[in-house]
Order: sequence, then structure tokens, then C-alpha cells
Amino acid sequence: MLELACAAQRYNNDYVKTNEVMYADDSKVMGYKYSNKTLMLFTLDGNRRDGLNPEYLPPMLQITEEDRSKVDDIRSYYRRLMFSVMAQPDNNFLQEIHSLLNKEIMSESKVGFIACLPSTYARDTQRNDVNKILKDCVNNYVALPDSKVTNLSARVIECTRSKNFEAFNILAIVDNKLVSWFSKVPINLGDKTIISAKVKGNNEHWLSKKFETRLNYVKVKNENSSNQ
Repeated sequence: MLELACAAQRYNNDYVKTNEVMYADDSKVMGYKYSNKTLMLFTLDGNRRDGLNPEYLPPMLQITEEDRSKVDDIRSYYRRLMFSVMAQPDNNFLQEIHSLLNKEIMSESKVGFIACLPSTYARDTQRNDVNKILKDCVNNYVALPDSKVTNLSARVIECTRSKNFEAFNILAIVDNKLVSWFSKVPINLGDKTIISAKVKGNNEHWLSKKFETRLNYVKVKNENSSNQ
């Protein structure tokens, strides 16, 4: 079952929770983007395909070695958390993961939970990596408020969609110091050059409490590439 969840995650290149209708410019239905759960169910049970328009049927998932390798990573990661499960009997999420990973047969009602597990694993491991980086940051600011900064080497470590604004919150490291800013578009993780920016303010990171410089009017580019 987990192999199919990884295949669905790979096929959609993300975790899709609900089926989405795709329309043409004239509002004609062109097709569907199926949820990870739907992809899994229609692969598991061929009878679901009977009598449906073949033009709009969900694809049959094919499990690859990449999927099997990802399953091994997920199982290994959550097995290491077994002691946390024992120490946190009220953590229903971890309890559920521990229970399902040890089952060969499960009810259809649990397929949705398994479908989101590859995405949950990716989010958790990325957060762990970010926390390790934040722990090593020095408690200092990049510059004073209202200062202009140019040509800063930066490493973007996190890009998350804002819950309150139509923007992405970017978290980066400059000279082992923490900086952040809003971007209208997502920015890939990795090495960048902040061509220019203005310091909006200095405060603390909401989670780690490390000193954080907030930037505004940021122009950034990938190393050895054009502006973003």
C-alpha cells in the first residue's frame, strides 16, 4: 500500500487531497487532476473503472524502484520514532502511523491516511534539516533596519506558502545569519545571490528564537544565472 502512495506522490509531484476539474478557456471540461487517494483506489480495484468514460479514467499507477526506495526511507524514519510513540501515548498521529506500517491489510478508510504519508515524511525531514541549520546559526543581524544590502551570498533553506498573504515566505542563511523575506513566486532551495534588498527590521525567528533579519524589496538570482 505504501508503495502505491509513493507512486501517487511521484505521479502528482505533490500530495493532492481532492480531485480537481481542469477547464479550457471556454469553460469546457478538459480532464481531471485526481487525488493521490483516488489514484491508489483505482489502481487497487479495477472494478471501479467499469462503465466510466475511458477518456477521463485515472491512470493505473506503476511502482518503480524509486518508489520502493522511498518506502524503505519512510519505514526507517518512522521506526526511529518508535521510542517517541511509546513516550507519547496521546500522540494519535504517531500512533496511527506506527499501527498502519505494521499492517499488511487495512480498510479503505485508511487509504487516505497512507496516501498523505510520503508528503508528511518529506515535510518532517525537511523541517528536521532546517532545525539543524537554525541551531548552528549565530545570534547576530545582517544589517541595521532601513539599511540597503547588495550582492549577498545566500542559501535558501525553506520556501513555504504564507497562510495570511498571497506570497511565499523565504528563509535563508547569509554569513551564518538568518534572513527572511516574502516572494510573489516560490524560490528553489539552494545557493542564491541577493542582488539588492532593504532591511525591513530585526527580530526573532518564531520557532528557533534565533536573531532574524527581515528583508524587503528583494532581488535575487541563482548562482551563475539571471535574476528571479
